[in-house]
Amino acid sequence: MLDRYEAEILPRRYSEKDRRHRSAQLGYWREALGHLALVDLTREAVSDARAKLEAGRGPSGAIVSPATSNRYLAALSHACTIAVREWGWLADHPIRGRVDRRKEGRGRIRYLSTEERERLLEACAAEGGHLHALVVVAILSGARKGELVAARWRHIDLAGRRWEIPDSKSGHPRVVPLVPQAIESLRSLPRGIGEADLVFPFFPRRAWERARDAAGLDDVVFHTLRHTAASYLAMSGASTRDIQEILGHRTLAMAARYQHLSPSHLSDVADRMAAWME
Repeated sequence: MLDRYEAEILPRRYSEKDRRHRSAQLGYWREALGHLALVDLTREAVSDARAKLEAGRGPSGAIVSPATSNRYLAALSHACTIAVREWGWLADHPIRGRVDRRKEGRGRIRYLSTEERERLLEACAAEGGHLHALVVVAILSGARKGELVAARWRHIDLAGRRWEIPDSKSGHPRVVPLVPQAIESLRSLPRGIGEADLVFPFFPRRAWERARDAAGLDDVVFHTLRHTAASYLAMSGASTRDIQEILGHRTLAMAARYQHLSPSHLSDVADRMAAWME
């Protein structure tokens, strides 16, 4: 089941990056449960294998968190769903409704303060190349690193202030609005020709790490810039739906993580309700 799922379903439903993650997750289940016949894939067998996963460390060497455990379980569960619905290999689902998900903590959302942002941009400018423009666009668009390094000039309309991402992580195209500062940074870059149409031809990892360290931001990763964009949107009064649309979140719940940063916006909503009742 796992072999067929990895060969047929992963290439059809997931991006290359997501396929790598899913493949690693399926690899664990293959090692832990691959000796079983499907009839023996019971709730108890899955629960025992998950307990062993949580007692050890993941492929990266990191401790397996409740969120990571849930992602592993979801990978196996979806393979079982395909086996039930499409292949007829299972009469009943051994996981759905039988093996509970772990409760995930909210975690701390790390984003850049104004002072931290200014320090980082100054350090990026000192590195030269396209790093400064890359970081500015990342903060002002909330785009993922993969989306940025895959951006092509033919998908960017500077006059119309829009960037079309034809293949986002959600599996659907989306349009990112470009603010004036992002447009200014993009205009500072050389334009590619023909196949060399990439806006950012590569991710300058070493330059990024030097700039981050020079700015004294050891706990910041590039994905922090996406959290920064979402946090700034929330603090400026953007709704959960606005944040979801701009950043391309799959669900409203993902965007709702930032709404606690916009108390003034919530107060405005409550005031409008009170005014309507007068």
